Amino acid sequence: MAATCGVGNALGDVHGGAGEQALSFYGNIAKAIDGGAALGKAVSARLDRFFVEERGYVPGLGHRFHPVDPRAPRLPELTREFAARGVVNGGFADIAEAIEAEVARRKGKGIPLNIDGATAVIYANSASRRR
Repeated sequence: MAATCGVGNALGDVHGGAGEQALSFYGNIAKAIDGGAALGKAVSARLDRFFVEERGYVPGLGHRFHPVDPRAPRLPELTREFAARGVVNGGFADIAEAIEAEVARRKGKGIPLNIDGATAVIYANSASRRR
């Protein structure tokens, strides 16, 4: 798949790289929360920095061809199911949801999680049991 998109490996910006960017974005927010910031404040501050310093598309949101990425919704649901059973905490699903909500508030329209944002929720919860 990556080769068809002109990417020499699976970790370019078209496939894979966006997931890494979303994971880093979520990690920045988690670090702020670990430092004592409330979820909403941490998300808002990270988005403020993003829109000033980085610009472009918020990592993990939106899809070029679909209003809702058909692959994405089930992964955060699964994370919440496993969190309810105590397997993971689910904090990164909360972070992704808060990012969606804050971007929707700022833009005046919803821009749902895409597969890169959804897989970042899974990767982050796998890497960090404390969330």
